[in-house]
Amino acid sequence: AVVSTQSTGIQNLKITFLSRPSVYFNVELIGMDLDTFGIGSMIHNIVEDAIQENLVYPGMVYLDLADLNAGVKTTMIKKDPLLHPAVVSVNVTLTPANATQPKTSIEAWVDCGEDCTRKTVLGNEGSHQFDLFLDDFSSPDTRVRVIDRKTLSSDVNWLDMEHNVLDQIRRGALKETTHKTHAEGSSAWNITVDFWTFLLPDIELVSDNTTSSLLLVPSLFSQTNCTASPESGEHGVFSFFLHHAQNLTAEDDLDDIYAIIKFDGATVITTETAASSGDSPRFDVKFEKLLRGVEITEHTVEIEIWDWDRWSGDDLIGAAKFSVSRSMKINEATPIYIDDSPHGALFISTVFRPVPFL
Repeated sequence: AVVSTQSTGIQNLKITFLSRPSVYFNVELIGMDLDTFGIGSMIHNIVEDAIQENLVYPGMVYLDLADLNAGVKTTMIKKDPLLHPAVVSVNVTLTPANATQPKTSIEAWVDCGEDCTRKTVLGNEGSHQFDLFLDDFSSPDTRVRVIDRKTLSSDVNWLDMEHNVLDQIRRGALKETTHKTHAEGSSAWNITVDFWTFLLPDIELVSDNTTSSLLLVPSLFSQTNCTASPESGEHGVFSFFLHHAQNLTAEDDLDDIYAIIKFDGATVITTETAASSGDSPRFDVKFEKLLRGVEITEHTVEIEIWDWDRWSGDDLIGAAKFSVSRSMKINEATPIYIDDSPHGALFISTVFRPVPFL
């Protein structure tokens, strides 16, 4: 593609890889057949790994179009993995191979990051899937343990392993599996751990200087507007943005406006008093939820706009409630009401990103 900065006003491009890039090349030495002793394949693999390590997502390539138009090659690769969200699913399966002495107290534990711990009881046989949403890769290590709980003695770890999610993504593997057999006397159990990792395209809303509207980065459209299969269609990550309000109306002055956002009836965000109060305050808040297990339209988002009052109860300015859908909304006006009476509008964005393995 050829882009003219003079005609478009574009100064640079940012490219983010959503899948592991393939590298094709050939190495030859004059007068020597490198494939005779497998040297050619070895060199090819070493060079390919080195190139992919720098090009593999999550990472971004910046192109300075002004330099490119001038004939100067200034491609710069900037690896910035900590800023990308991802979904991780860990499936732990315990099956007896020869369990002459059945167990009832076997537990599976998954630790991800500093404050995310999940556990379940497997008993003598069972399977459980732990679904995790990572805002970033600041803590990419996931620890998986299968523990035999004891009442009168110390617990016994049947399995204790760490898995680096970021390394799996760099290897381009959607799924990786670990097997182990635990023997205890004449009994034995098979343990299988499946790691599914999926990098989510980052959501970036940019302002169009010519129209003063918000635009979604184009790279997201292919991922969010696809027709998903019934097996994976209702599972993924829902992102919600509350940008600002417009033309709010109330009996009193609108000096201290704040918003309460609820997902499925539970409060997820209570904003600070808006920076620019009045009838068109700005909020600029966002939340994300990992959705799995029910139809997407069974989830609801509710937004309440309130006016804080020091001497009496806060006044409800208006509210809006809608069902979640896979339809993308970008800076869309949503009216708020009190008893069917309109009291202004909120500008929101919603994006649903399907995840194939949930």
